[in-house]
Amino acid sequence: MPEHVKEMSFFDHLEELRWRLFRTGVVILLFALLSFTFKGFVFDNIIFAPTYRNFIAYEYWCMFIQSIGVSKELCLGNLDFTIINTEMAGQFMVHIKIAMALGVIIAFPYLVWELWLFISPGLHIKEVKASRKAILGSAILFFIGILFGYYVLTPFSLDFLSKYNVSNIVANTFTLTNYISFISTLVLASGIMFQLPMAVFLLAKMEIITSRMMREYWRYALIICIILSAIITPPDVASMVMVTVPLFCLYLGSILIAKKVNP
Repeated sequence: MPEHVKEMSFFDHLEELRWRLFRTGVVILLFALLSFTFKGFVFDNIIFAPTYRNFIAYEYWCMFIQSIGVSKELCLGNLDFTIINTEMAGQFMVHIKIAMALGVIIAFPYLVWELWLFISPGLHIKEVKASRKAILGSAILFFIGILFGYYVLTPFSLDFLSKYNVSNIVANTFTLTNYISFISTLVLASGIMFQLPMAVFLLAKMEIITSRMMREYWRYALIICIILSAIITPPDVASMVMVTVPLFCLYLGSILIAKKVNP
C-alpha cells in the first residue's frame, strides 16, 4: 500500500463503500425523478424519436446515399408498424423503467468517479494516473457507444423489422414493452461493446494478453465481431456491417493500447 495512504480496517472500507453507494444511489434517483417529471420530452423526443420519419439519422442517411448517386428508394424512415399497450399498468411501469434507465445513464460519470475515489487510495502514484485515464476513457466510450446504438443501430433495425413480413395479411403491431425492451437492448449493448479498449487495457496491465497475441489472433477476433453483430442486429447485411466495422476497429485500436501498456 502507498505510504501516503492511512491504513484502514476491513469495516472502515465497508463503511466508506456503503456511503459511496448511497451517494451514487441518491444521484441516480435525482436524475430518474427529473426524467420522470419531463415525461413528454423524454418519450416524444427521445424514446419514440426513431419512429418518426424526420428523425435526424434517417435524414442524414438519405442525404448520404443521394450524394453518392444511390437510389432514393434506399432511404430509411418509412416505418410500417404501430405501438400498443396491452397491460393495465403497462404505460406507468414503462415510464418508471425508462426514468430509472436514464437516471443510470446520466449519472454514469458520477458512478465511475465514486468508484475511482474508492480504489485510488490503494494505488501507487503511477497507477493512480493510469486508472484516472482509464476511468475517464471508459465513461467517454460508454457514451459514444450509447449514441452509436441510438443513432445507428436503432434506425437500421427498426426500418428492417417494421417492413419485414411473411405475408401481406400479417400487420406489424408491437407492444409498448416489446419496443422499449428492443431499443434498450440495442443501446445498452452498444455502450457495453465500446468498453472493449478498457477491457484490453486492464487485461494488458495484468499481463494476461499482449499486443502480439492480439495481432496473431485478429482473424478469430473478426469472426467473433461478426457473430456478435449477427446476435444483436436484425438479419440483414447492412446492419451487420454497421456494427462489425466499428467493433473490429475498436479491436485494432485496442492492439495499440495493449502495446503501449505492455510493450
